Amino acid sequence: MLLRLITNKLIYFKSDFNKSYATPEEENHRFRIFQENLDKIQTHNARYEAGLETFYMGINQFTDIDAAEFRQSIKKTHQPLPNNSVRKGIKDFRVEDVPESKDWVTEGAVLPIRDQTTNCRFGEWAFSAAAALEGQNFIKNKKSYALSPQQLIDCDKGWNDGCASGDATAAFEYTVANGLSSEDEYPFRQATLPCDGSRLKSNVTASGFVKLDAGEDVLKAAVGTAGPVTAKIYFGPMQHYAGGILASMDCFNDMTFMDFTVLVVGYGADGDQLYWLIKNCWGTTWGEKGYLKLAREANYQCGIGLDCSYPLL
Repeated sequence: MLLRLITNKLIYFKSDFNKSYATPEEENHRFRIFQENLDKIQTHNARYEAGLETFYMGINQFTDIDAAEFRQSIKKTHQPLPNNSVRKGIKDFRVEDVPESKDWVTEGAVLPIRDQTTNCRFGEWAFSAAAALEGQNFIKNKKSYALSPQQLIDCDKGWNDGCASGDATAAFEYTVANGLSSEDEYPFRQATLPCDGSRLKSNVTASGFVKLDAGEDVLKAAVGTAGPVTAKIYFGPMQHYAGGILASMDCFNDMTFMDFTVLVVGYGADGDQLYWLIKNCWGTTWGEKGYLKLAREANYQCGIGLDCSYPLL
């Protein structure tokens, strides 16, 4: 009976996430992993219901891969920006100006969740950079429309490498010199392609960018007063995340592991649990309809607050 229930769940899973496998052997292999992950999800959620965990898990597009495959799917090679890179802006934040909570989503500065797809699995840096520029465009210019990650993927070759790897801060540097087209003018095409000069319209041009000093207090001040901020974090523990405030012993706050870029769009508290509100680009089937709540003031949970930046308009 239990096997039949799991089999039915797999059938729905394949349909919901458009999954297909090349051979019966591959399907059997994925079925075994699906079973193991389902057991992990159910065991974890029982602990959540008992008050022993702060977040819960669920089935999503990654339920048919194991933890090692998931880590590999988000791990990319990258190097820090060179010291002679165009320098950052400098911003001093007054503590008295920083609100106790902030949500740029409800204030209209954050556009709907996107999906970078598995075809562009290492292109999240471009989506986060474009979303940060969208936020500043709304805050500074009162304009709200999607900007083009694809332009960054195709055309930003000074330091970034399309769907293979990239850095949001370097993307801001690119937009100072080149601007960024709208999504309508330069749509997402799920691959790194030659730069299409006919689509370059420079709808939004950055005047500079701010590279934050390390610290969750600095990140809070920036998000609270300036707008959404890109942040590198370690994403390994987030495979099955479905909701709640993620705090995990599996998080690393070592820069060696921080190779996934997200957009911090707010912060707040649920009772006595402080959290960061984070926008991802894996569609709405992952997390809380595409968002993550990550524990705040919890020893740089998964590296949050160590490598952050935002553009200036």
